[in-house]
Amino acid sequence: MKKTLGIGIISVILGMVLLAFCASDAFGLIFQKSNLDDLSYGTIEKGNVAQGEIKYVVAKLGTLEESRHLFFIPLGKRDTALYLIADNGGYVTIAVRSDVSVFDEIAAQTADYLAGRAEGTTSSHSFLGIAREISDEQLNILKGHFNEMNLNDNDWQYAVSSMVLEEYDLAMTVIELCICFGLILAGIVLLLISRRYRFGETVFVGEKAPEEEDKAEKKEETENSSSDEQ
Repeated sequence: MKKTLGIGIISVILGMVLLAFCASDAFGLIFQKSNLDDLSYGTIEKGNVAQGEIKYVVAKLGTLEESRHLFFIPLGKRDTALYLIADNGGYVTIAVRSDVSVFDEIAAQTADYLAGRAEGTTSSHSFLGIAREISDEQLNILKGHFNEMNLNDNDWQYAVSSMVLEEYDLAMTVIELCICFGLILAGIVLLLISRRYRFGETVFVGEKAPEEEDKAEKKEETENSSSDEQ
């Protein structure tokens, strides 16, 4: 039963450690979610969760392959498309992994609008993203876009956010939270089983465990034997 106790303790500790790594994203999604229109390109900070309806896409920067992780375990590669959107006087990069065709359509409609061929866009898409520090690969794609426009870094870097809004992977967050709480619950159950085995179903205050009572009886018998011999 000591094995059950040890496994229970390890399970609870492991669940709490993993929860510490994924709880911040879940907490931000529930309590610190901001409207994308209320943020500016210069105020977006790491960990900010932003949600909004995207009606205009300035440009599609390119695509790249990124790893999908469950905690720290890579689950394979997935395609990610990078887009540039205008946001309160500047520009923000967004990383989209689902409904890419819709964002491509919005980008094409935005190009027609900027060229005067249309009065606006007819398509839009809701976006939920979390701010991350832009990776080297993402930054290289961003630089390549502006290099094609013959713009130096000094011409655009102060008007573009240093963060990238990555599309929130809600399904993966739910799976991670389920694993965390599952480990914690399993550990608590094992601890209760271990305790019930050691002390019985009902434990009264001041009551000794069976092994403690046996030790006490043996000690009393030894003391009585010693006193009789004397």
